[in-house]
Amino acid sequence: MNSLRILSGGAAEGLVGRTAPGVTASTGFAVTGTFGAVGDMAAKLRAGEGADIMILTRALIDDLEAEGLVLAGSAVDVGAVPTSVAVRAGDAVPDVSTQEALRAALLAAPALFCPNIETSTAGRHVAAVLSQLGIRQEMESIRPA
Repeated sequence: MNSLRILSGGAAEGLVGRTAPGVTASTGFAVTGTFGAVGDMAAKLRAGEGADIMILTRALIDDLEAEGLVLAGSAVDVGAVPTSVAVRAGDAVPDVSTQEALRAALLAAPALFCPNIETSTAGRHVAAVLSQLGIRQEMESIRPA
């Protein structure tokens, strides 16, 4: 049986899993996928791992296209991944209504838990926000490895 190889950000794993049986039934191609942080998936392609389909952020797809690693003009936006912030049950909800309030709340936090800031979409976004607030270096010291 032929296969359809996918390298994808983790956010699409459920969708691929739900649609794979239908794809296999209608095409005869077995769907195989590797899922993880988008930066890691791009690195796999750059290192020579084969893929028929890449499901990553638009920015990474554009980079891979510029590098000649994906077919130019083949990218289609298929979704978005919302990012949320939550507070542990029992803790006071901090004021995050302004940039200054968010900055103060983050600086007062004993720890910051977020996805990998080098390879995941959400982690990169957190890093960008911390940089925009001017506190990325300070927050690095309280983020567990």
